[in-house]
Amino acid sequence: MQSLVVIKNVLDIFHGYKKLIESTTYKKVARSLVKELYRPEKLTSEFFNQNIGFGEIVKVKGVISNYSYLYKPVPFSPTISAFGRVSKEVAHDKNGKLSFNVSESFTSRMFNFPVQKLPAFSSSDGKKYKILFIYPDNMNGFLFDEDLNTGRDDNFKITRAHMCIPIKLPIEQASNIEGRQVEVEAILAEPDSKVLKELNGRLCNTRRVLNSGFIDEYSVGRGFVLDGTGEVLNIKELGELESLRAAIYVEGAMSNVQDFDTDKLKVIYGKAVDKDFHFKFSVKDTNSINYINRTNVSVVGNNECNTIGFYIDTDLKDNNLFHANLKELQAVYKKFHTQATGLIRNDLGVNAKFNPNFMFDFDRQGLFHGDGVLSSREVDKIIQKNGDLSVVTDWFRQ
Repeated sequence: MQSLVVIKNVLDIFHGYKKLIESTTYKKVARSLVKELYRPEKLTSEFFNQNIGFGEIVKVKGVISNYSYLYKPVPFSPTISAFGRVSKEVAHDKNGKLSFNVSESFTSRMFNFPVQKLPAFSSSDGKKYKILFIYPDNMNGFLFDEDLNTGRDDNFKITRAHMCIPIKLPIEQASNIEGRQVEVEAILAEPDSKVLKELNGRLCNTRRVLNSGFIDEYSVGRGFVLDGTGEVLNIKELGELESLRAAIYVEGAMSNVQDFDTDKLKVIYGKAVDKDFHFKFSVKDTNSINYINRTNVSVVGNNECNTIGFYIDTDLKDNNLFHANLKELQAVYKKFHTQATGLIRNDLGVNAKFNPNFMFDFDRQGLFHGDGVLSSREVDKIIQKNGDLSVVTDWFRQ
């Protein structure tokens, strides 16, 4: 049952982001062209201080990306495994009998929120649009430095460079501008206040901080987005980042195992991830289990054993590295899918299903499962009870 609640909450959040953009309004004729060139942080300050308002054309300079911190992994933990090693030492006893001394070791790293890209969507005018994000021009990647005194359940040292402003763009304008330094003219648009409140209420504290560049429920204006779909849109490319480090992910759900002892399932999952490792760990007061393996992919599951996530750091501006990392992510995911469902069938006598639910880029879902994301009975049950969420599953599966 908890799995259904978690999946529904995630779908509600994604639905909220979609409605946030779709609900925006502004006057057909903008009041004036603000001549000053704003950086995102200055635009945020000027808006919430009521020096500029809805309907005005603004000129913003920053780094534009398809990605933002929209998703918090279900099995989240401040620390995760990074890379495991198994070593065997040949030994002989006093009688000359051959034996092996086996040792296991691993390194750990801070668990960064993975980035999320949203699919294109069709508006009421029949045209296709995308939601992108503009960051301050000193933004140089999505990985955080560590801060052990955040007061949150993560150790992210969040700076203004991590805070974005969403912008709605025609799909033609949104192509091939990842990680570019740009100057954009767009209109300050007003989201529906009810949608904004519902979305912000569902987010964790970390995402509220990260979204404070465009949402502040304690201000008069409450929130804004940029609309670049009108005739005023003008994008000028100023340069390009050489590197854009980020974590990418795919998260799957295991079904038909709710009646089995979780300790047995954790042993099976550990074997499926890496049969030579007999060690796994969890961080106190977190709903997470780290399964050690000898790849660059961190594998983390929740204590209920119904969600397993796969995470790897990469560089969104280095195609060779991104290509290699995505292939490794796919290989570890598929190996787990085959091994885990096979072991559950052999050891427990049931046909378990493992399907991807969420991932960093839904346009790549075919790499992980032929039926795509969110193709399970659990998701079908959620849609039957909450019909409005079908627009989200249809959006992701398109």
